[in-house]
Amino acid sequence: MVYTDGLYEARIRCECCNLPTLRVPVDQYLGQHFEQAERVCGLCEWESVALTAQGAAATVDSGAERNDGISLAEARANFERYLSMYDPEKLEAWMLGPPSAELLMRKRAFRDSCAALLSEFGRQRSAFDRVQACESALEAQADADRERLDGSDQETV
Repeated sequence: MVYTDGLYEARIRCECCNLPTLRVPVDQYLGQHFEQAERVCGLCEWESVALTAQGAAATVDSGAERNDGISLAEARANFERYLSMYDPEKLEAWMLGPPSAELLMRKRAFRDSCAALLSEFGRQRSAFDRVQACESALEAQADADRERLDGSDQETV
């Protein structure tokens, strides 16, 4: 599922945190070309494989090759606990260290805004579904009224 502002950018869900964090220029999305799409999530830091409109393309690997030996399952569990695919207690020597309180605060805000986008999209979708249901009911009632009127005209003939 793609979430878009309609003009400039679309967002695809990350396969690790499952939030719409991976940006795609709208012209790329509309053409179904994802070469310029982000592949590294700015929230959980997971590097995805090639992207499609549904998100990361399905693969048989666990993503561990691209993600410092961390499997997708482990990365998801770490994200739930630490807002990162990495466990801050098991960082590699080359990593900068555990995230600062400010970084964690910004990650929470980003996570919450992505979750709000998902819930707003759901409300828009349900509102659109209601419009379609009302439209169908209106058409059905108009058809029924026409049939009733056509029947009464034939009775008077």
